[in-house]
Amino acid sequence: MSWDWYFPGPRVDPAEGGLLNDMNRGFHDKNFWVMETAPGVTNWLDRNYTMPKGEVRAMALQAVAHGADGYAFWTWRPALGRTAIAGTEPVAEVAMLHDFTSRWAIKRQPMTIDYDPFVLFTDFYRATKPNVGGIAVIAQAASRALQAGRRARAQPRRRSRGQGADRLCPRRRSPRARSARPGEERGQHVAATRSARTDRALGDAWPATATIWAERLAVDRPNVDILLRYPARDWLDPAPAVVTRAVGKDRITYVGAWLDPAGLSRTIAWAAAQAVVRPLLAGVPDGIEVTARGSGARRLVVAINWALTPQTLILPGLRRDLLSGTRAARFALDPYGVVVLATP
Repeated sequence: MSWDWYFPGPRVDPAEGGLLNDMNRGFHDKNFWVMETAPGVTNWLDRNYTMPKGEVRAMALQAVAHGADGYAFWTWRPALGRTAIAGTEPVAEVAMLHDFTSRWAIKRQPMTIDYDPFVLFTDFYRATKPNVGGIAVIAQAASRALQAGRRARAQPRRRSRGQGADRLCPRRRSPRARSARPGEERGQHVAATRSARTDRALGDAWPATATIWAERLAVDRPNVDILLRYPARDWLDPAPAVVTRAVGKDRITYVGAWLDPAGLSRTIAWAAAQAVVRPLLAGVPDGIEVTARGSGARRLVVAINWALTPQTLILPGLRRDLLSGTRAARFALDPYGVVVLATP
């Protein structure tokens, strides 16, 4: 399995890059190769940009962290550090289900030109990544296996003490769905859907704003908790925007609006806490992506500084950087700086 990695803008979007690598790995649930990518100014699009210093290296090591066992430019060369990553795979505690058929169907009938299902999926990935140890993007076939209750290697992590699995659902899984069947596990029905042309402030659990798309939800179960709702005198008042409830040993949370980045991050942080899922490293500065590969007890942690300013990565103990040979508990990372940390 291989893919070609090019991007349209002057800078790579780290969340989109991580998602695309995870998505390609999810097609067969196996590691992959990046067979073609631009180390310079050529991206085969209308505008070709010169890449910032360090970005090519950061992209390559991000791909490795997310499952690439080979990475080729126009000039064929052996992959550096091959012996360190051999036999390892990305570590994932959370799964995101990617069904291209559903994505295509919504894209064909978006109701508003601003609604892009891939942008939505990327927003969820971007907000989820800092809150969890790793993400497995499961392709259509594996998604159906999960929904049918069959075993899958990359299924969402079961919570400790045998408590089951948590599920967080973005809204609008079907362009024509208007109502839920009685007894459906979401615990509410969708009475109508509209395109929100202006931002809508939300209230209750934490501050958030909805834009582009909103669903009119109505709670019809007594055990459903409303996390976010529209304010009084709004055209969606008193409809909830985000609802949640326990289903047996599991929990399902339904997000019925396109939330702003801060509001979505708070929502996913809450869901991660409910599922007892934690990031690989605590206190990581904004802009640093942390991803792990492993096999058994062996772990390699790849940290990339995508910010345009230097950042300091503070570790709970001494770690050795396989790229520089340095052993330290603090690493200063320049823009696009990367460390590959071995298991202590």
